[in-house]
Amino acid sequence: MSANNNKYQANMICDLQEYIEGYQIISISIGADNGYYVLAVNNVPKRIDGMFQQTQTSTQHDYKVITVQYDNVYTVNIDNQEWNYHFVQPIGDSNILLVCARSRYYGHNKYDLNGKIFDLNGNLIKEFLLGDGIQDVKVSSGGIIWTSYFDEGVFGNYGWDNPIGSCGLRAWNQNGETVYIYNNDGNNFICDCYALNIVSDNEVWFYYYTDFLLGKIKDGKVDYFDPKLSGADGFLTYDRYVLFRGGYSNRDEYHLFEFIKTDTLQEKKIITFTNENNEEIQGDSFDCRGSKLLLRSDTKLYDVDIMNIVYDI
Repeated sequence: MSANNNKYQANMICDLQEYIEGYQIISISIGADNGYYVLAVNNVPKRIDGMFQQTQTSTQHDYKVITVQYDNVYTVNIDNQEWNYHFVQPIGDSNILLVCARSRYYGHNKYDLNGKIFDLNGNLIKEFLLGDGIQDVKVSSGGIIWTSYFDEGVFGNYGWDNPIGSCGLRAWNQNGETVYIYNNDGNNFICDCYALNIVSDNEVWFYYYTDFLLGKIKDGKVDYFDPKLSGADGFLTYDRYVLFRGGYSNRDEYHLFEFIKTDTLQEKKIITFTNENNEEIQGDSFDCRGSKLLLRSDTKLYDVDIMNIVYDI
């Protein structure tokens, strides 16, 4: 990756066009196995009144998970689903976790089980509750499921008076049992967890509204840092550097920060990423894990590693 006036050419991984014929891409993600995962559906479920996402759907949908790993592409079909899935992650021994961002509460012990684990033949193995209003889902290398929540998940909607996501950030094991709850008290309160990054089983980073602080959970301890940047929706981290994706004004503008002290971030440069034709990439969807960024522009996938950027500073 080379630098030219703060422009960096991203690495084009593949064109998904031949794999998604008849499907629409919902989301992309990076797995703990360093594979790239694409979730697609044959027909995107319509929103209720054009606004609210369905959980269970009145018609069946066919989903496809496309995995790109080591220059190989694999597909798994998960057909005849009456659920509205938004996230995909690898989990366990070659299994796939699909998650619906919404879960409706109907009454005592009656709610949508919005986390589903499938095998590679598309068979449902296990299902459990992960809460309503999920902003992001990431699975660590040890199989821990981290879920972050947006404001409706924190404050309650879809029938939840005592929402599972009131903590803003939560972790689960592969049986859907809680293993970590963020202490969302009056200090450093998460109203909306804008971004989540899983570095390892012992190191998790997050960035949240309204304080716009960067949080780091390591070995159970939480530290906070102020980048003085509002509205970013993703970030990478490596060594003493953090690369934030955009802000409210420009999502495809990236801000590189360096820790100049153990607790002080200083902005170093603003970066845009370009494709193989030296054109600025407009990211239709993205994901961040550790030092890696995965970008989708139309049917093409690109990746970037912050390690390559910091060497050019």
